[in-house]
Order: sequence, then structure tokens, then C-alpha cells
Amino acid sequence: MGARTETRRHMVTAATEILSRRGFSGTTVRAVLERSGAPRGSVGFHFPGGRSELVSAAFDEVGGQVEAALIDMEEQGRTGAELLGAMCEFYAESLRGSGFRSGCPIGSALAEIHDDTEFAPRLRTILESWVRVLARTLRRDGVSADDADELSMLAISSLEGAILTARITRDTAPVEAVRRRICPLLIP
Repeated sequence: MGARTETRRHMVTAATEILSRRGFSGTTVRAVLERSGAPRGSVGFHFPGGRSELVSAAFDEVGGQVEAALIDMEEQGRTGAELLGAMCEFYAESLRGSGFRSGCPIGSALAEIHDDTEFAPRLRTILESWVRVLARTLRRDGVSADDADELSMLAISSLEGAILTARITRDTAPVEAVRRRICPLLIP
């Protein structure tokens, strides 16, 4: 990997970390440059569209990583309940490890910019991709198509809400409740 590609990757990683901690409005070019250690000219070189392009790349990175992890678990034959359980475990650990400063960058951004015409459609597409993988897994598990779609949306929505609530209460109990209460609903 070349130095230029490495710089771009560091900037996107920094942006995702800042999104998870400070939300959309706190993800500034300055904050990304400070966190990544990239020179100021890197923004114009790697992201000619500026902050908008950089944040979009960070959203795509996070969305793609979660979707890829879900698909990998699906291909390993894990159940829908196991997929949601793994997501709950990941975010509970992330919350505890960050002192409840880091949440899901996608959910945090959606709470802040749910009606933004540029970013809300991209974030909705990312959430829909997660729901789609979980629903497909549930159908494979034997859940009817209608139930699988609805349960998947319920599961992802519950988890996103639990992550936000856990950050506020500084307690993983909401995420653990999703695992205890919602995961069993995903078993046919």
C-alpha cells in the first residue's frame, strides 16, 4: 500500500472514530487532520469534495465493515440471533472500552442529521443493508419472509436505540437487554 493510500485510509479511520464519539457536527476536517496526523493538503488531494466527501467515505467504510461482518457470519452458518448477539457484544465492548464515549457512527449521525438531504439517504441505505442481511439469515433459519423483514428492522432499530441510551446512562444494560429480549424473538 502506497503512502498516499495509507494517508487516505488513516483519514477515513480517524473520521469514523470521531463520528462514533462526537457525531456528525463534531467530525470536522480539523479534527480528522489532528487525529490522523495527515497534512492539511491531504484533504484536497484525497477528498476534493472536502468534508462532505470525507464523511461520506467514513460512512461507507463503517457501513461496509458491519455488512461484511454480518455476511461473513451468515456464510459461516450462524443464525440471525447469533448475528444480532455478536453485534450487541461488539457494541457493549466498544462502549465499555471507550468509557461510553463511542457508539455506532451510523446511529449517532442519524440521530443528528435524520432529515439531511445529502447524508440521510446514504445512512438509510447502510442501515437497510444490515437489515437485509439479517432478514436473509432469518429466512434461511426458517422465519417467514414478512416476519423476517419486520424482525430484522426491530432488531437493528432496538440495538441502535440501545447504543444511544447506553451512552447517556453510561451503562451497557440497554444493549444487554436487546441481546436477552430481542435475540430470542429471532429464533423460529
